[in-house]
Amino acid sequence: MIKEYIKNFFALNRLKLLEDIADLKADKEYEEQLYLETLHNERFRFQLVAGVVLVLLVFACIVLFLFNDQFNVVFRGQKVFYLIILILFIMLIRETMLRFVLGKRMQSKRRIPSYLMYTNAFFEISIPTIGLILYTEALNSIIAFSTPVILIYFIFIILTTLELDFKLSVFAGTVAAVEYFLLVLYYLGRVDMTGAEPIIKEPMMYFAKSLIILLCGIVAGFVALEIKKRILKSFRIISERNQIERWFGQQVSKAIVDEMLKSRRGIVSRRRTVCVMFLDIRNFSKYAADKEPEEIVKYQNDVFSFMIDIVNKNNGIINQILGDGFMATFGAPLSYDNDCMNAVNAAHEIIAELKKKIDYKEIPYTRVGIGIHTGDAVTGNVGTSIRKQYSITGSVVILASRIEQLNKEYDSQLLISKDVLDKTDREIVEYELIGPVELRGSEEPITIYKLA
Repeated sequence: MIKEYIKNFFALNRLKLLEDIADLKADKEYEEQLYLETLHNERFRFQLVAGVVLVLLVFACIVLFLFNDQFNVVFRGQKVFYLIILILFIMLIRETMLRFVLGKRMQSKRRIPSYLMYTNAFFEISIPTIGLILYTEALNSIIAFSTPVILIYFIFIILTTLELDFKLSVFAGTVAAVEYFLLVLYYLGRVDMTGAEPIIKEPMMYFAKSLIILLCGIVAGFVALEIKKRILKSFRIISERNQIERWFGQQVSKAIVDEMLKSRRGIVSRRRTVCVMFLDIRNFSKYAADKEPEEIVKYQNDVFSFMIDIVNKNNGIINQILGDGFMATFGAPLSYDNDCMNAVNAAHEIIAELKKKIDYKEIPYTRVGIGIHTGDAVTGNVGTSIRKQYSITGSVVILASRIEQLNKEYDSQLLISKDVLDKTDREIVEYELIGPVELRGSEEPITIYKLA
């Protein structure tokens, strides 16, 4: 007994370790997939920035052509505007080239070093700073730091959220805030302040603006982080749902899948008490002997479809479907405290629905044998990371199958063990005692009851 316990203990822990390793691999796969998506975002961002720059470039050229005289007066010549056009043109070429280079990286599935991402962010954030320098030098006035140019900082900070990187967004906000404030401190005592309002001369006003720029970067970082968390969570939920459906096939109810995802318990290999049902279609071989394969498949679908629905409705799962029957489990992977009663109710419903369909000529005359037993079993996934199957292992499975086979001997349709009857709190009122029966696989006789 002790030897068997130790063996089961190590078997369960080994299965748990394998599942943990599989979860770790899954997390890495999620991260890798998310990284590929961020590369698509980055490529889109380059395209978006290039589009914006192109619009600004065209706008600058039109303005320079239509309002040439006015700009000569305000900016004391056209040098500043030509410099702005040159910067925009360089940015357009740069963004287009980066989009091309990134496309090549994506095709080769090579990662982009993080320092390049930060370098790119630093370069883009510095564009408004260069614009402020040009405006300030041309106007020789601090008023340049209150122009719409500073709003360009926010555009580039917001665009960093597409990277889904908290640190990158905070970095962009910090660089923008520091560059802006240092630039203000540099020019406050060097440009013409004649006629300027007192508040314009106060460094604290510009410090407040710098602080807002920094907060924008931090907020953008938290937004990026939250989006990343929600995307990863969605990946995991979808992956777990698909995994559950792969393990159980399509014979598990949506309610059980949803509850497993909600409870976050997942598929944990452990010893638990389950109730096992075996169902067998009587004389199936004789029926199928003179039928075409298509007729046999149609018959199986007609019979099994409503039976599986009934099992699912009563919180059971189908572990195996054989040609002439199936094995169902109640109490794993989730237990509902009344698993034995659920199994008995499902069996009664199957027999009643089968009779109804025979009466309505929906299926040919069919007789079934059902055996139900309860006991401890080891439940969990068996297989590799490529192919796994949810398995119920233990003597309870063998004994439930043996009980089902007794239906032939006692000309019955539904037999249960005393253990099942006891766990229903004797809610079953109509039953017939068969008596203790010797079953292969059990050291002691098992008391059997006939319910149908």
